[in-house]
Amino acid sequence: MDVVDELHRLGWTETEARAYVVLAAADSPLTGYEVAKRARLTRPNVYAALERLVERGAAMLSAGDGRYQAVPFPAVAAGFISSATARIERIAEGLPASGPPSSTVVGEGDEALYIQVRRMLESAGSTVDAYITRPYHEAFRDDWRALRQRGVNLRLICLSACRRPCTDGPDVVRSWPEAAEQDWLMLVRDGEETLLATSSGGRPALLLTSRSPLPRISDVLCRLLAAPSLHPSEGSFSG
Repeated sequence: MDVVDELHRLGWTETEARAYVVLAAADSPLTGYEVAKRARLTRPNVYAALERLVERGAAMLSAGDGRYQAVPFPAVAAGFISSATARIERIAEGLPASGPPSSTVVGEGDEALYIQVRRMLESAGSTVDAYITRPYHEAFRDDWRALRQRGVNLRLICLSACRRPCTDGPDVVRSWPEAAEQDWLMLVRDGEETLLATSSGGRPALLLTSRSPLPRISDVLCRLLAAPSLHPSEGSFSG
């Protein structure tokens, strides 16, 4: 994982991110010159970035010797989440109510995927069928738990077909006989809305549809999986 890139996605400039990473890795507070040298940045750019980090609450400046020290990232993240949550609530209050959703929505990227999956799960009333490979199962594990705590009937079917039984995922109802060649996620909410996602080059491509034959296809798959006569030699999944 490229930490600088991830911080950049949170809205930090690349210079801010690189300066923060250097401060976080240092054993003691650093001067602006030392940060610039270690981050391989020009001093004017570094001092401007350090000033913004202090304003963000991500760094502290010692008035005595002019040295900078990183604030531990868990504290930075907690402050970011609180600030973002308050901002989101203000935006939601200021916007008019949205109209009915489109029959088909197409998106791309992790953010779009997480938003749409959690929207579907939060609106589920009775049942959710999920066909997943292991990475998606792990990414949404807390969401599966919350869904069951609300009393929603959740059925998880693993498409990874691991050679060994899944010891860290006891909530998987059943495994598919053969492994999918890509990372897949299919959700069916209350038989009314279906989401499909498949990763390509590390980026998920997302298809969300609310009116299509997909829920009926899912129902057929569920029936096949529930049949006791299904054995690995009798069925397969093709990516």
